[in-house]
Amino acid sequence: RFVPTAEFDQKQQNRVWHEQELNLTSEQIQTLYDQLQWVTTPDNSYFAYDCVLKNCATQAFDILSFATQGSISITDNGLTTYRSLISSKLTSRPIALFGINLLLGTNSDKRLLAKEQTFMPDQLMTLISTSTISDSNGNQKPLLRSSRNVVTPKNADTAVSHALFNYNLL
Repeated sequence: RFVPTAEFDQKQQNRVWHEQELNLTSEQIQTLYDQLQWVTTPDNSYFAYDCVLKNCATQAFDILSFATQGSISITDNGLTTYRSLISSKLTSRPIALFGINLLLGTNSDKRLLAKEQTFMPDQLMTLISTSTISDSNGNQKPLLRSSRNVVTPKNADTAVSHALFNYNLL
């Protein structure tokens, strides 16, 4: 379980912090912990970043898959695209949306598998909440044991954007 202590995100960015407790065995937890320790060492903490193919959220899912030896079963609806997922987050920023659509081109209209949607943290959270995992006998159980909001903004209506640049200024 990870409980955030950074006051910066809570106070300055007014974000909701979600906690998801996973339904893992003690061995899987240890493997997950060891892998997280390994990727945070100076020699292993850098990777070739790609905003949709390899980012912090996709890395988290890859580490979880490694720790569970690929025993996670995900439901794949294949009904969304990079463009639709990104656009859903930029409805209030039309200039940013235009720029992203221009840069992504037609490749962003490809139908995505569920694993490919994990580039967005909220999609990763949804994927975890709807996935199952096989136990040692091959029985399926929910991957998610429990979830809760650890930090809830005091006033969601006045939440500050967590973008580093405000496109409205442009």
